[in-house]
Amino acid sequence: PGSRTIELALVRFRSTSLNPGRPIVYLAGGPGGSGIVTARGSRFPLFMAMRALGDVIALEQRGVGQSEPNLECPQTYTLPLDRAMTRDLESKLMADSVRACAEYWRRQGVDLAAYNTEENADDLVSVADALGAPKLRLWSISYGTHLALATIRRHPERIDRAILAGIEGPDQTLKLPSNTGGLLERVGSLAA
Repeated sequence: PGSRTIELALVRFRSTSLNPGRPIVYLAGGPGGSGIVTARGSRFPLFMAMRALGDVIALEQRGVGQSEPNLECPQTYTLPLDRAMTRDLESKLMADSVRACAEYWRRQGVDLAAYNTEENADDLVSVADALGAPKLRLWSISYGTHLALATIRRHPERIDRAILAGIEGPDQTLKLPSNTGGLLERVGSLAA
């Protein structure tokens, strides 16, 4: 109450069925992936095929893509090319970048605490209400599965079915700098 409002963007592909089922909402991965960009890409034929079951919704989650505000960081996170990368250096660079981004959005008056999985799950109830749908079907990948599971936990009465691909359980969405560092070390050793 009393906080800023946000606007969620979505593209609704109308069902081709004479008797459509519940709307199917695509939940992109990331977090931070765009449902609309995904619908424009290689999965477009799948979006079109699923219309035989019901309306298919390409959703932009809060803070992402065409939703307002879009919380993309204005600065980029870059790794130096003039020296060897170490875990400590990478961690420092990433932490500095994240701090700068968070501070930028706080100065814009954005309450970053409102951009989390629970709020995203609650947003799906608002999407269902806006569509006039008592229940939704969720189609999700990666972080989208994490969001789908959170929505099922918080609002089981509003979910009809869920498709989960590349599942990230409720306690598994941890993208730590050390994971990225380990990946870069493996790539480096393969390149050597």
